[in-house]
Amino acid sequence: MDTCTDTSYQSYESLTEELRRLISSSKVDVGELIGTEQGFVRQTGLSRKSVRKAIAVLVGEGLLERRPGKGVFVCHPGAATRTVQVIIPNIEFASSAQIARGAHTFGCSRGVQVQIYDAHVDATQAADVVKKLPASGMNGAIITSFHHPEFAEAICRLKMADFPVVLVDEQLEDVNIPSVVADNYAGGYAAGEHLLHAGHTRIGYVGPMQRRTVRHRAEGLRDAVLDAKRPFDRSLVRDTGPITPENLRAATHELLRRENPVSAIFFYCDVIAVQAYEYIEELGLAVGRDVSVVGFDNDPSGAYVRPNLTTVEQPWTRMGAAAMDMLLKQIQLPPAKRFEAGKPEELHKSFETRLISRDSVRGV
Repeated sequence: MDTCTDTSYQSYESLTEELRRLISSSKVDVGELIGTEQGFVRQTGLSRKSVRKAIAVLVGEGLLERRPGKGVFVCHPGAATRTVQVIIPNIEFASSAQIARGAHTFGCSRGVQVQIYDAHVDATQAADVVKKLPASGMNGAIITSFHHPEFAEAICRLKMADFPVVLVDEQLEDVNIPSVVADNYAGGYAAGEHLLHAGHTRIGYVGPMQRRTVRHRAEGLRDAVLDAKRPFDRSLVRDTGPITPENLRAATHELLRRENPVSAIFFYCDVIAVQAYEYIEELGLAVGRDVSVVGFDNDPSGAYVRPNLTTVEQPWTRMGAAAMDMLLKQIQLPPAKRFEAGKPEELHKSFETRLISRDSVRGV
């Protein structure tokens, strides 16, 4: 079960769905009056606030129209169509594809036109696209973070322009931008517990530590070790800086060539973990036999490599859908209120992770 629960769901969502079904049926015509706020309050027993929220959702989707002093009317299909852009690093990445799929499916169910922009891992190009969003005619954007300084600056410009945006897989530290992330700390803790239960006490961690999500995974690992009453050796956390084959090889070799080498390595993501198999084998070692390896993300590549990669799963598709839900609610708000500090669960949603045990981890 994910942790991104909308606590007001029961108070208005039932009316939203009932009206949405009515509009999609043949029982009402375009331009027809379907009721008033006070009438819905009497009919449903809901508060006026909940009724207004339900109607606002459908007005935001372009399905209903408020006419002051008259009531709520059915809109012409497409009269107020919203267009949203989903910006992803690379459609060939399983995470990008699943985020896009979740956002697209949810958006289409709400009458939203969804455009997918594939940056092909070009952060500079993606930043240029982000900077141009306020003048693009788009109503909002979902952006999978590229973890790049230029990219972060472009996101800040969107906030200054009051342009609706939701980040996925990143939560900025100094700027309050709505975001959807997995519980990276809990995922790191689960990975640490799994390795400790297998008997590993010297566990390395490899990743670009400038990224907040990567640091949270390392912090989870650290606390799992400390909670097991074991000393945590900070020198076993290797910061790769920019991810390049040379940096990854150097970090992996350094952990395994020590006088007292690690017996397990937790890599910050599956794609990098799978790539590191080669660097481990260069030292005459075998994954699963001499060195246990854990990744993060549950990328399909981990299930096909030999030995299969133990990993921590992120529910990417549900995260994409949640991001679209958050974005549509943000679009409905007046520009001045889009980035107001509210309840943390309204601005930032976190999903539970799940450890998947495979053959890359063996007991010692």
